[in-house]
Amino acid sequence: MAHRWSRAKKHLQQADPILWDVIDRVGACRLRPETDYFSTLVRSIIAQQISTRAAQSITQKFELVCGESGYLPERVLELSEEQFREAGLSKNKQASLRSLANHFLTYPHLETDMPAMTDEEIIANLTQVRGIGVWTAQMFLMFSLNRPDVFPVGDLAIQRGMRELYRLKSQVGVSRLEKIAESWRPFRTVACWYIWEVSDQKS
Repeated sequence: MAHRWSRAKKHLQQADPILWDVIDRVGACRLRPETDYFSTLVRSIIAQQISTRAAQSITQKFELVCGESGYLPERVLELSEEQFREAGLSKNKQASLRSLANHFLTYPHLETDMPAMTDEEIIANLTQVRGIGVWTAQMFLMFSLNRPDVFPVGDLAIQRGMRELYRLKSQVGVSRLEKIAESWRPFRTVACWYIWEVSDQKS
């Protein structure tokens, strides 16, 4: 994996002088794949629209509720509304987690098929699940599958980070950001990872 991202690093530094400085400060890209796709998506749904600390607390409680079997679609569907509430999950998130579980049971080979699916196919498949939109599907592509060329232009941290790095006015639209990111192809995922990292260092 390290040699894969070193190629991306070299390309981005040659393509974009501003990223050269960012990459030099941050160091090697530490993106690593997550192979338990269902569990990853469960955690993504839990974390939506709440703080990192709250998400960690609810995730720990939900793990206890699920028991030794862990995050399995069958186990999630067995849980009562009271058990979901015990973990601190709202009715909306309960419905989303049940939708996710049903989706993985409807497509029993999804976990094994995903590596061969295109980015577009995965986004179209996952956005059938209640509570999973394009952004969540893009995060899954980037952080679980490590697809190298995803650009979540709707991500507010990416927008903010790019406007700061490239000294753009706040009213600059996403089309300008997309134009800047063209030079990053085919490693836009890695470029975004560096922008997130350097933004975290400043916060």
